Amino acid sequence: MRRQQRQRCLLPTIDPQTGIKDPDLEPWKTLRSYRLKPEMYHDKALFGIDLAPTDTTKNVLGIIRVGDSIRIIKDEPDFWDKK
Repeated sequence: MRRQQRQRCLLPTIDPQTGIKDPDLEPWKTLRSYRLKPEMYHDKALFGIDLAPTDTTKNVLGIIRVGDSIRIIKDEPDFWDKK
């Protein structure tokens, strides 16, 4: 299992009912206030974790099913750490 942080795009700032972007860029602006790691991702707000099931014996992506065991094989620095 490969794990890495994901940068948040501006799509959540658009009201799904009207299609109009929030003039204050919320919720993206709030995410940027505490989910930012400029040394790695510049000015992008970070949100979520990307998990990719990987079969290392065949070097291909796999499928996770209910009840499967998983093991992290590659881990990146955690963006929540304030180091």
